[in-house]
Amino acid sequence: MMAQQETLGPGIDSSLLLRVAKREHVKLSELPMLLVDARSRRLVRGILKLQSCLHRAYDLIDPSISNVPSSFTKVMLAQANRSYFLKVRTQLIAELARVPTIIQEIGSTLLESSQIIEEVYGLTNVLGSFYKNVISTLELINTELASIESSAFTDDLLEHSSTLRKLWRDLEMQLKHQIIAPLKLSITERARENSLKRIGELVYGRATETFP
Repeated sequence: MMAQQETLGPGIDSSLLLRVAKREHVKLSELPMLLVDARSRRLVRGILKLQSCLHRAYDLIDPSISNVPSSFTKVMLAQANRSYFLKVRTQLIAELARVPTIIQEIGSTLLESSQIIEEVYGLTNVLGSFYKNVISTLELINTELASIESSAFTDDLLEHSSTLRKLWRDLEMQLKHQIIAPLKLSITERARENSLKRIGELVYGRATETFP
């Protein structure tokens, strides 16, 4: 006879509690169920939104290419880059414009969230200075897009295309390592504290607090 899975509160089961408590891999999207603070849950949604935005921008800036013919020349490569960025420019600009907006939302939520996040990582100050860097980098990317559109020479097209992709890769790595990673770590630790508390309450028969 199969044992019935024990559920702790709406949508929360013992497997999730134990995985978080033991610091096993847990998706960020699973953590809101273990966060009592509604503002911390909004912070998770902001991070997920930023990750999704970065993923879409990455697909636009550096798409996967297969079956490139051996006869593909330098001139053909330059023109292919130009044609591609002209095609996706409007979509790419719109997607990149969402990045600073989402960062502002995260910063606003961070000011209201659990003190453990700010005390351990000082992320409010980091976000403030990083926001300026994001704006300046996005301006440079827009400049490179304009240069690609106006360039007629092969070497110029390849240089601007390469510079654009490097600017984006550097910005993406900074966002992932300086913003997303520490936020995810601090939120995971808060969820772990709540998981340990709930497990203790369950063991001692005092599980009274309701998670969302």
